[in-house]
Amino acid sequence: MGFLMLMVIPCTDWYLMFSSLAKGNLLLSTSVLPVNVLLQVLLLPVYLFIFAGTIERVPLSVVGENILLALVIPFVLPHVTRCVI
Repeated sequence: MGFLMLMVIPCTDWYLMFSSLAKGNLLLSTSVLPVNVLLQVLLLPVYLFIFAGTIERVPLSVVGENILLALVIPFVLPHVTRCVI
């Protein structure tokens, strides 16, 4: 499940890079990014149904662990590193 969730969540560096290359509004793209990531997580069951044709029960602990690994740790680690340095 963790691998699938990481594949469904948008790649933030690519999203911002392509917005910049297209001369898009980088500040707006950056501010909308957390909403996009949360929508990806919430819509994961819909994507599973569309691409796999089935909906399976996933324990809440697995979802929580994946959110921790994919969202929380990458958000907290740079702030902790900045404070330490």
